[in-house]
Amino acid sequence: MQTRYQKNREEIAVDTLLSLSQGTMDFRLNLNEYSENERNEGRSMIARKYCRDKLNGYDKPIPELVKYCPYNGSYEDQIKQCIEHDNLEVYGALIEYKNQMEKYDSIKKYLENNFHRFKNNVTNEELLNYLQIKG
Repeated sequence: MQTRYQKNREEIAVDTLLSLSQGTMDFRLNLNEYSENERNEGRSMIARKYCRDKLNGYDKPIPELVKYCPYNGSYEDQIKQCIEHDNLEVYGALIEYKNQMEKYDSIKKYLENNFHRFKNNVTNEELLNYLQIKG
């Protein structure tokens, strides 16, 4: 004899299987089956992910010597104060971090200026894979 709880669980399982089977029927195999808006949005998302991943490679944490620098002001001011106080260890850390920040800003500007090129260079295969995974 089946309890209400078991019957209810079976109904949920059947409903889940039906929805999954209907979901696989919605699977589109061709880019032409997607709207222009969906394709543009997909290209934008792939290009954004590429830019974000590229930029994350240049994003470095602030070193302890820079974070707890004993001098105040901008990085330029802090560097000058390091020279005045002959603090070469902090000086080196500040210079290295400043160079990393400049490189990060340069890459960020490059990615922003070339975003449309990255978006247009997304292959149809990459786009179709993205759209199929997105569902």
